[in-house]
Amino acid sequence: MRDLDVSPYRAAISQRRERIHRVALNLFQQFGYHATTTLDIARAAYVSRGTFYKYFPSKAAVILAHVQPLIADLRRHVERLLHEGVAPPDVLDALCNQVSAASERERTLIAPLVQEVLATDAGDTFRRAATSPLMNVLNVVADALHERGLLREHVSPRQVSTAMMDSYLITVLRWNPDTSALSFRDAWRLNLDMLLHGALRRPPHA
Repeated sequence: MRDLDVSPYRAAISQRRERIHRVALNLFQQFGYHATTTLDIARAAYVSRGTFYKYFPSKAAVILAHVQPLIADLRRHVERLLHEGVAPPDVLDALCNQVSAASERERTLIAPLVQEVLATDAGDTFRRAATSPLMNVLNVVADALHERGLLREHVSPRQVSTAMMDSYLITVLRWNPDTSALSFRDAWRLNLDMLLHGALRRPPHA
C-alpha cells in the first residue's frame, strides 16, 4: 500500500494551532485575560470552541506555549554564561535582568498565568507544567552556587531555587507599574534577598 503524504495535513494543523495561539494572545493583550473567553478566541480564530480545546486545554495553556520558548532561550543563555566561567552570583544577576525585562514587557500575560498557578483549584499537573521550565533554569543557577561553595552548609540547592521561584511569584502578584516606586527587577531582588538571607555565604568584607 502506498504511503499517504501527511505533510500537508500536518502543516494545516500547525497553521491552525498558530492562528488560534496568535489570536488568543492578541485578545488577551487587547481586552485582558480574564475578560476574554475561549468562545471569544474560537470565534475570532474562525474555529469552533471544541477545536480550540483540541489544541489548547485552557486559556492558560496558550500563555504557557508563548513563554516556554522564551524560558528555553533563557536556559541556554544561563548555561552559556556558566560555561564561559562567569561567577554564579553574576549569572543570577543576568537571569534576574532578563526575567524582569520579560515580566514587565509581558505583564498582561504573565500576571494572569501566575494567578492561575496559585489558584486553590489549580491541579498539580498544571502547576508543574507552568513552573517547571523556569524552575529548571533556577536549579541550574542554584547548583552552580552550591558547586562554588557559595551556599551555607545547612542550605540545599533546591531550597535556594525554591526561594527564587517563590520570590518571583510574589513579585509578579504584588508589583504594579502604576503604583510601585521600584522597577520589577528591584522589587524582585528585594524579595529574593530577604528570602535568601542567611542562605548564601557572604564575602569576608561584607
